[in-house]
Amino acid sequence: MTLFLYEVSDFVLFKILLMAATDFKTLSELIYFGRIQHYGHMKFIANNAIEKYGRDPILVFFRAFAHLLEFNLQEAIQDLESVKNDESVNAATCVVFLWKCNNFEI
Repeated sequence: MTLFLYEVSDFVLFKILLMAATDFKTLSELIYFGRIQHYGHMKFIANNAIEKYGRDPILVFFRAFAHLLEFNLQEAIQDLESVKNDESVNAATCVVFLWKCNNFEI
């Protein structure tokens, strides 16, 4: 699961230059807390950044990813559905949907 987070994070990293140009600290914290599996912190930081910057698709994606990893599926699906057509996170959103569908146990 951690290896997948590295791949998604690295894929998304080059797409986030617009928001990252103003706040590298937030992005590095999101990636750091995701890698050490502190998903609650990841959601908290994403929520604070969404309040600060608005509904940036990258931030919504990270919040949804944290929801998904904590098995809050309804919140995750709502967030991912809201950004799935955005070109900056489209591929990452599809990968996350497929990965979770294949790895989720009911």
